Amino acid sequence: MKIIKRIIFLLSFAVLYLIFREFVEIYLLVRSLHPIAGYGILLLLLGVTYYFIGVPIYRIIRIPVAYGPTREKSEIPGLTEKRVEHLQQNPYLLEKGYDFSDISGDESGYKRIIGEIQPEAERIRARYVSKLFYSSSIAQNGFLDAILIFSASVNLVKELFILYNGRVSNRDLLIIAKKVYYSIAIGGSEGVEYATEEILTKLTSGGVKSIPFADKVFGSIAD
Repeated sequence: MKIIKRIIFLLSFAVLYLIFREFVEIYLLVRSLHPIAGYGILLLLLGVTYYFIGVPIYRIIRIPVAYGPTREKSEIPGLTEKRVEHLQQNPYLLEKGYDFSDISGDESGYKRIIGEIQPEAERIRARYVSKLFYSSSIAQNGFLDAILIFSASVNLVKELFILYNGRVSNRDLLIIAKKVYYSIAIGGSEGVEYATEEILTKLTSGGVKSIPFADKVFGSIAD
């Protein structure tokens, strides 16, 4: 399994090359209009990357690490009590006016607090998924899709950490970063779009093709 993961990781670099090539195509297209316009698009992309990706990453690193899991069963009760005490300072719950008076410091109390936060976490996740769906549909470019996926992923993680009033360890941050990297490599490449389009072509072959504008509709669905 490790060998397969390494092969996939190495292949992802080839996909990133295709994404970078699309960026070069955008730059050359704009530069063909005027050299200053080419430099302008570079500065614009750098500014967007800094504001929507660089700043959120910095804010994630600045968030204090929350109490992580433990392998020792004897440490669980004390750790759970510390988590409950930490969550009692949660800005979201305090702003909401959540009543902590009947919350115990054991596992049941911890689950009650987490259960109160989870609906808001799902709302945040759904908001970013919807935004990414619509923005990537408009972009129609692998490089821009990669930027959008990167930005949405980083900001989603940042907001969830703020919501739970703490982030995971640096080791777990690297695991999340790896998953974001694969999302960029897959979502920003044309390979997935091509495969999806081929599947839709097989499914819609025959009489459906005779419907006016059907090819445009299914092309958009594939995108």
